[in-house]
Amino acid sequence: MTTLLFLVSLEDLTLPPAVAKAIRSHPAKSTALSIDILISSTAFASPAFNVRNDFRKVESLLSAVYMSGAAGAGEGCEVDVVVRELCGYDFGVVYPSTVYSEIVVTPGADALHDVYVRGVLGVSDVDIPGGYAYTAVGGTFDHLHIGHKLLLSGWLLLTKERGVCGVTGDKLLVNKKHAGLLESGEVRARGVTTFAGKFRRAVAVTTEVIEDIYGPTGREAGIQALVASEETRKGSVSVNEERARRGLPQLDIWFVQVVGADGPLTKTDGQKDEDHAKVMALDKLSSTAIRERLARKQSGEKL
Repeated sequence: MTTLLFLVSLEDLTLPPAVAKAIRSHPAKSTALSIDILISSTAFASPAFNVRNDFRKVESLLSAVYMSGAAGAGEGCEVDVVVRELCGYDFGVVYPSTVYSEIVVTPGADALHDVYVRGVLGVSDVDIPGGYAYTAVGGTFDHLHIGHKLLLSGWLLLTKERGVCGVTGDKLLVNKKHAGLLESGEVRARGVTTFAGKFRRAVAVTTEVIEDIYGPTGREAGIQALVASEETRKGSVSVNEERARRGLPQLDIWFVQVVGADGPLTKTDGQKDEDHAKVMALDKLSSTAIRERLARKQSGEKL
């Protein structure tokens, strides 16, 4: 089994087709245990960059990179995407070339490869213009997958100082399909903090087990923004209703798109809400689907 690092150097916040193809079609991915993709773009260091204004562009870029990374990867392969300018540490020091079986230099990334192997990537500027001082996110985060990572990435992008993550408690999970295969709350929380430390180390992240849909957003006045997945829109909007009832300031709510096999899923014109919900439930990479595969393995059923 191999561990791969893809180096990606971009001029803006879009993924060129040639770069996407280089990531998507690499033959070693089928046997890879893990894949890291390091992005570097001058756009992140530009004075014009503002995370609130550019959030959708960054979200689309990360989604495109994750989908390219996951395509052709073996089952159970972990894919992580890190942005050099935003991570808050020297990637080349924390993850030196010796930890990888192979380093793949995508088109246009020769200069990035040069500074990486020489160990002079440098520590990134962690003061992202437009971020919030204190934010929240919530979810089950069972068997952490790409959809979770995109949600957490969006949350961390919008956070300047500290963020709290509500991890769904056992009481709210009893009706989950294959509930017996759910990871423990401790494991799920650790997955969140590990990913957060890799994607954006400067943010002080705390996790909290929640037994209702509000968690800390229902009581902490200092939280300024909530980041949620599109599929939880109804519950997320009710957070502000609860805060109004308690006399707390309203939150800015940012919705991250649900990710499916072919990328972000958006509602098409004329599509009924219930039909769109069914598409999301069936098509997205989900913890339920992962537990389904685990259950079939345990029963000896051929996948």
